[in-house]
Amino acid sequence: MTPLKILCIYSVLKQVHGKQGITEKLLEKLFVTNDYNPDVRPVYDAKDPVTVRFRIIINQILWQDDRLSWDPAEYGNIKYLHIPSDNLWKPDLAIYNNADGDFIIMETVRAKVSHTGSVVWKPPIIAKTFCEILVADFPFDTQNCTMKIGTWTHSQFHIDIISFDDGFNELFCCEEGDLSAYEQNGEWELLRTGCWKHYVKYDCCDEIYLDTTFHVILKRRPLYLILNIVFPTILFSLLSCAVFYLPADECEKITLCISVLLSLVVFLLVIVDTIPPTASAVPMLGIYILFTMSLNSFSIVLTVVVENIHHRGPETHEMPQWMRKVFIDFLPRVLFPSTMKTLSPHGPEEPTMAGIFKGTQNGNMSLSSLISFFSMFS
Repeated sequence: MTPLKILCIYSVLKQVHGKQGITEKLLEKLFVTNDYNPDVRPVYDAKDPVTVRFRIIINQILWQDDRLSWDPAEYGNIKYLHIPSDNLWKPDLAIYNNADGDFIIMETVRAKVSHTGSVVWKPPIIAKTFCEILVADFPFDTQNCTMKIGTWTHSQFHIDIISFDDGFNELFCCEEGDLSAYEQNGEWELLRTGCWKHYVKYDCCDEIYLDTTFHVILKRRPLYLILNIVFPTILFSLLSCAVFYLPADECEKITLCISVLLSLVVFLLVIVDTIPPTASAVPMLGIYILFTMSLNSFSIVLTVVVENIHHRGPETHEMPQWMRKVFIDFLPRVLFPSTMKTLSPHGPEEPTMAGIFKGTQNGNMSLSSLISFFSMFS
């Protein structure tokens, strides 16, 4: 190895060792000399609150700790340090509507401490919260999911939560969140985000507690459900009406009705699997399918009646005596006493009582014979 290379390596090692020594000196000054206590809020005046800043899609949490400030010129121009979060004071933030039981955010990751005393903490968490699902307009529904975050033990006089964005007021935190890391979803479309501050006084305590509620407005992408559920359901509804266009002597009328009914049941099961069981309303699409199933069931009943009437004859069914007396003996004489048609020697032969009963067995009339009988009156 040449002397030049040895000199360069020695120079680099000396600079690195010098930086490490300055860093150790700075850490000793911050945590040992200053008697830093992570359980004490980072304020010199106990009446001053600690300001904690949020983003809507939480990727970092920032607050000011004046005890961790230094002059970079005195420590080798070091402007920031990465310190384990267990050694620092952290706000006891909690997700109030958490769904998995871990309410307090206590991830042990390193925090970035600036020479100005600014502390940036980026805990990697996946928050699962309760969200009321409104499915009345399914599959064209829009959901508003919220995440309520606040301090667990500190009141607003100790910790104040604000937004990173400028121009916020006392109640409105931010209009839009940071969506740079958001990945598009195939089922949901993100419409907008926002956050609001709430000042709440609980019955247990005299102080007023502050929380920030993040709102995420999502809209379902309906194209997949339209092509696979809505459009086929409408087609099956039309098939239910097409049953009445089949001839009465076709046995496939009832088969077609039952097939359509079973298909609607399958689509209803698909909707039930898609909608969460905590839904507070019945979707309009489900109501439409139930209504279509009811009409289809009614069409099955009508088809059975039509088939029964079509295949009924004097060989299989005998007209009851009360029907004979009402429709043959009584009603014609009361309703049409003077309009009985007679045979005309110059015109076509009109149906007569003898012609109507001709061909019947034992005086039994079929429904078609009864209709021919009433056609004599006009």
